[in-house]
Amino acid sequence: MLTPPGRGAVAIVNVRGPLDLLDRAFAQFFKAANRRSLSQQKVDRIYYGHWGTEIVEDLVICRTDEVTVEVNCHGGLAAPRRILNDLESAGFEILSWQEQLCETIHPFDVECQVALTKAPTERSALYLLRQEQGRLRTSIEDLLNVAQADELATRLKELVRWGEFGLHLTEPWRVVIAGRPNVGKSTLLNALLGYRRAIVFDQPGTTRDVVTGDTAFEGWPIQLADTAGLRETSDELEADGISRAKRALAKADCACFVFDLSQPPSAEDAQMLALAKSQPRSLLVGNKSDLPRAWPETSTTDLLCLSAAAGTGLDALMRQIVATLIPQQPEETAAIPVTRRQLECLQQALRDIDRNDRLAATSSLQTALSPTFG
Repeated sequence: MLTPPGRGAVAIVNVRGPLDLLDRAFAQFFKAANRRSLSQQKVDRIYYGHWGTEIVEDLVICRTDEVTVEVNCHGGLAAPRRILNDLESAGFEILSWQEQLCETIHPFDVECQVALTKAPTERSALYLLRQEQGRLRTSIEDLLNVAQADELATRLKELVRWGEFGLHLTEPWRVVIAGRPNVGKSTLLNALLGYRRAIVFDQPGTTRDVVTGDTAFEGWPIQLADTAGLRETSDELEADGISRAKRALAKADCACFVFDLSQPPSAEDAQMLALAKSQPRSLLVGNKSDLPRAWPETSTTDLLCLSAAAGTGLDALMRQIVATLIPQQPEETAAIPVTRRQLECLQQALRDIDRNDRLAATSSLQTALSPTFG
């Protein structure tokens, strides 16, 4: 089945096999409107007909080559599942689309195609497409022929260097919005997303869980997370939310610590500044700049000042987030690992070279080229 599960207008089943087997199987279940057998239908032409006898399913088929038939039926799962079961009873084996594709192209290219199907934005898809077209596989295959250990280590380091970037082409960068209660974290989340995702209320402790929303900045996939206000509390439910916020911060690719410029800086703000500086890839955001400022000008030099409510300064924050997450971008011609499995194999090969085990490094590279499906 080529189409994803779920609701849809059309589902597609791809059938491969010797023409005589295809002809016998389709003779049992498919009746073409033109009354011709499957082998009599021309390649690359669409034909309307019915599937089944007692319960009839309207569909169209197309012979895409001498051994492949594409069946287009009603969407969802019921219609394609029936067709798959009928074909299985006729002697066919049901495979995943990845397994079937491995019969005609290199399994490594299939793995890259799977990654391409997960691309959340056009920009990330373009990078993934270049790898799917053979850039990454060719680069790894070339490494098998590198004679000098120093050169091999250098080229492996270049591949591994872009590993985190490659993984985020399918998994969005996680940006956590943190700070004390009532500094405008939820308002900032909603403003950055462009719609109301989090509840906004001027009562401390309103946000009790981590609220997330997916978006894109400059074409890069981003997941924003609004967290509970960080403070000491005896409220058990709020305390649990604060614990969740701290766990989200620990996993964040970037943290935006928000401060309320309309209220005088406090000892808690000083503690929050210290926490922000201990957090890697953190940004300091001064919110509510549209209100009379209570913070001295000298104390806001490190803060990116904006107003989430008024929508001012948001573009600058988005640019700063991107610059923090992606300080460098690979060249268009760069080979980039795009799955965790690929990256781990390359990292293992680099460790093998570091301990002068060329045989193990070769094995790790061959493993990188040999994904399995099923």
